[in-house]
Amino acid sequence: MDAYPSRRAVLTGLGALGAVGALAACGGTARTPQTAEGRSTGGPGGDLYPFAEAEKLNASLTWPASIGEPASKVVITVASHWEAAFLPRQEQFDHFFMRRHPNIEVRREITPFAQFLQKYLAQAAGGSLPDIMYSHYSWVSNFVKQGVFLSVSAYAAKQPGFEREDFTGPSLGYFERGGQLYGLPYDCGPKLLFYNKDLFDAAGVAYPTASWTIEEMLDAAVRLARGKGAEKVFGMAGLPAPIADLTPTYLLAYGGRYLDPTETRCLIDQPGAVNALRPWFDLLHKHKAVPSAADAEAMKAEPFSIGRAAMGVHGSWNAPNLAANARFRWAMADMPSGPEGRFTSAVGSGFAITAGSKAKDAAWIYLNELTSPAGQIFMWGSTGRGSPSRTSAWPSYLESKLAPEGAGLLEKALNDYATNDGVIRQPAGPKVVSVATPTWDRMASGRIAVPEGLRKIRDDVTPVLVENR
Repeated sequence: MDAYPSRRAVLTGLGALGAVGALAACGGTARTPQTAEGRSTGGPGGDLYPFAEAEKLNASLTWPASIGEPASKVVITVASHWEAAFLPRQEQFDHFFMRRHPNIEVRREITPFAQFLQKYLAQAAGGSLPDIMYSHYSWVSNFVKQGVFLSVSAYAAKQPGFEREDFTGPSLGYFERGGQLYGLPYDCGPKLLFYNKDLFDAAGVAYPTASWTIEEMLDAAVRLARGKGAEKVFGMAGLPAPIADLTPTYLLAYGGRYLDPTETRCLIDQPGAVNALRPWFDLLHKHKAVPSAADAEAMKAEPFSIGRAAMGVHGSWNAPNLAANARFRWAMADMPSGPEGRFTSAVGSGFAITAGSKAKDAAWIYLNELTSPAGQIFMWGSTGRGSPSRTSAWPSYLESKLAPEGAGLLEKALNDYATNDGVIRQPAGPKVVSVATPTWDRMASGRIAVPEGLRKIRDDVTPVLVENR
């Protein structure tokens, strides 16, 4: 579940797509060269990712054959948003990559996620971009529309062993537009119900089961809420948000949709969506089982992660942080089912080559290796980081000592009921989110009733959708 502060930060970034010209210069770390010699310790790494283990794993993997290997020295810049804890693994990947490709020097550019989109939109407007850059699934259409991303379809067609069919069902779709492939995903995972075992035990509430319905989940959230003030424990970490994956995560179970499949009509005021969302706002207003904006602001952290909420809807990518930092026992459960069945979103991110890159062949070699089965095993499977976008990398994730307990449930959900159906992907998507958010916040504060608020969102969003026609 998106906590109020983090949700607002992301929405602010998404809203910036409509105001590139007004952006101020955004900060970020300088481009840092990574040498093939590594560090004095023998190579980059740390306690979590020891270099000796990384070197052994790297040697055991089958890396792709290269096409377009440079005959002389070239430099490529790769932009991502890795936090300090995961950055050593990226350093290790780059270290071994440059050992395999001595004529390619990798320079890395790290920008926090909250500033990433604004920074690179501004750079795109100024004609200065890295060779390879991270992209959230919901940003792809806008970058493609602006001509920022290069189609890699021709590279993929020529690449020996590319095995397009190895990518999981929903993952490639986020990077496909008009029959062309504008990047490659590295992860694609489901959102599931995370729960705090300690809080369930203290309240005498039985843990979620595979047969749980949404009504049972919300009823449990009411029973789990207790206490007052700074000691208040909430049943649920937060409300749904009007973001790109609202439809599969919350609405499809009631037959509702945010937008129609063509993304040219807003359907959020229709009965299915109203019936899906009204109980969540009741959970906040009637039962006080969800943090208000003021509660969330006072906590200054995502409520579930600090033990202040018994349940939260989170993506698989939240598991490593919880495994490393949570001071309580937690587990994952299937998303509960609704009247129309069980659904959740399957979403992820990837990397793309920028159209203005002066070293496209070298950039492809890097992108292909990073998202190859070997690259995904090295970066995301063996580290327990998250749901690989390649089926062949999943065993390494499930067997990793760093994977969370019950990680197999993520694979099961991805195969059984997670979907990208209804995830907003067209160019107007970020503006839709930005336009809908103020009214959503008014519903959350109780200043406007849910049905009225959803009708207003429909009216406000409809003119924006003209961009998708």
